[in-house]
Amino acid sequence: MNKSAKVLILAVIITLIVGAIFLRRPLQRFVMDVLTDNKELYLSCGELPTTEKVEATFTDHADTVQEINSIGNISIVHSENCMGKSYVEIQYGSHGQRNQIEKIIGDTFFGIPWRGVNT
Repeated sequence: MNKSAKVLILAVIITLIVGAIFLRRPLQRFVMDVLTDNKELYLSCGELPTTEKVEATFTDHADTVQEINSIGNISIVHSENCMGKSYVEIQYGSHGQRNQIEKIIGDTFFGIPWRGVNT
């Protein structure tokens, strides 16, 4: 194998490695959102609200929780992922249900991040 072929192979390998590093997150998000129909959180523990704030928001918006539950076969809970920090987790059975949930609350549950899981 001549020198130019070796350089070309090395360049392709380096490009693939660098591409994999930079595309890992966007590809992971695409797979989670489109292929598995999940809405993942990409927040650190420090970015999550306190459990007390999440519980208060649930209480203040019990009517919205009930509206989401009335879609059918939906589970909506607050989940404590980090000590003293929480988020809302909503489990749904179809993409149509996810669309209905997103129409009701949008990207956050009254400022609380939510994670969607297609069961």
